[in-house]
Amino acid sequence: MVEGKVGSAGSVMQSIGAVGPMLNVVGIFAIISAFWRPIWEVVLFAFLVSFLTVYTPMKISEKVTSNGGYYSYNGIAGRKSAGVFVSYIYLAYGFLVLPAITLFMSGVLITVLPDSSGILFYFIPLIVVSISCLELIIISRGMGVSMRYIETFGILEISFLIVASFLMILHSNSYSSVGSGSFLGSGFWEGTMFGVLMFSGLGSSIFISENTKNSRVMTGKSILIAYLATGAAMVFASYAVQSFIGPYISGYNGNPFILITLIRSAFGGIFMYIFIFFALMSAANLVVSYLNAFRNSMVRMAKDGIIRSERVGKGNLSVFYLMIFILNGVLVTSFYFTLGSFDGFVIVSGCVSLLFLTIHSISNITLTLRSISYKDMFGKIIPPASTVFLAVIMVMSLSGSGMETVLTDAIFAFIIAFSILFLAFMRIYRKNQYSGINFIENVRQSSD
Repeated sequence: MVEGKVGSAGSVMQSIGAVGPMLNVVGIFAIISAFWRPIWEVVLFAFLVSFLTVYTPMKISEKVTSNGGYYSYNGIAGRKSAGVFVSYIYLAYGFLVLPAITLFMSGVLITVLPDSSGILFYFIPLIVVSISCLELIIISRGMGVSMRYIETFGILEISFLIVASFLMILHSNSYSSVGSGSFLGSGFWEGTMFGVLMFSGLGSSIFISENTKNSRVMTGKSILIAYLATGAAMVFASYAVQSFIGPYISGYNGNPFILITLIRSAFGGIFMYIFIFFALMSAANLVVSYLNAFRNSMVRMAKDGIIRSERVGKGNLSVFYLMIFILNGVLVTSFYFTLGSFDGFVIVSGCVSLLFLTIHSISNITLTLRSISYKDMFGKIIPPASTVFLAVIMVMSLSGSGMETVLTDAIFAFIIAFSILFLAFMRIYRKNQYSGINFIENVRQSSD
């Protein structure tokens, strides 16, 4: 697909696909339940405050047309060091998305496949890694193929989620909902961190801005439409799930697939398998959407000089796909046979969430400084408010004491420390290479 060929529908579905609505229903809602109940309170709060994070990519899309997204904006509108640092964090973020989703798929298969506790248990990692390999093949076919996949399956997924939510409300179970404690406690904020994670992919359409028609207008509108559509769907679905599970909500904590068991009891085996199909399809669509954005960002990094590879700059990413495949296999296998697929999913997705919050916080600072110079009133208010809110989420969530939280914090701290040290190494010992990094905006689009 050549530049400027993605229309409004493709841009909107790119953002919706990166949210993974059905994946959230099965996976993220269960994680939130472990920290706070009723879960719809966290989802509603996360949806409302996520506008603070959605505002940033909307404004970035108006000012910069680059498939580098956040890192390009920080490099162009801010300082080179900020742009390079964000690019390093985004690399880690992009490489961890696939393992997180693959671990989720392995958990689903453990629940639904016959004899999954027997010999088949040892083959599930091979099955899910093979499925993820198919997703990489879709991405390697180019923008045209991946966008058609995202649009088609994204529309089907949202449609099914609405139908399923109505059915769950019609089969709701009455019970006395007991809150999980104070809204000021770490539980609510840890739950909110994962709630915000649900909407973290909404800005992914900025990574296809060079391929989007009239991107400086279209991209921002697409992000806003996707935000409203997915927000309404997630709040409605969280209320439906809470009502449907009813007194079994305590079992939902740590066992997200109890929802699938209850669906089988209420609606029969055929509907359960349809539900599972759309949950897995949601995971696949999310991976394709994320990797679609990540691939474009990698090509832009090579053109900007962050990644020193002419082949990648020309769109030959075979080594990149191989690296993702190997890392995915290693992490999935390691977590699957040690802590388990669900705990592994919580840890890896938690790390992804913290990296997302860090990227957004840095981008908010850059946007605020630019808004001051341009006398942009909203730009002076919303990004700083977003930064404060994200800082609160990070501090409160990092204060947790569970094993998953400790491991998540350790991996996150390692990535941040390594990125800082590598940036310092580049500036001190690789001055020529560092000086050769130039953040270049797409010329054709920027003149529109």
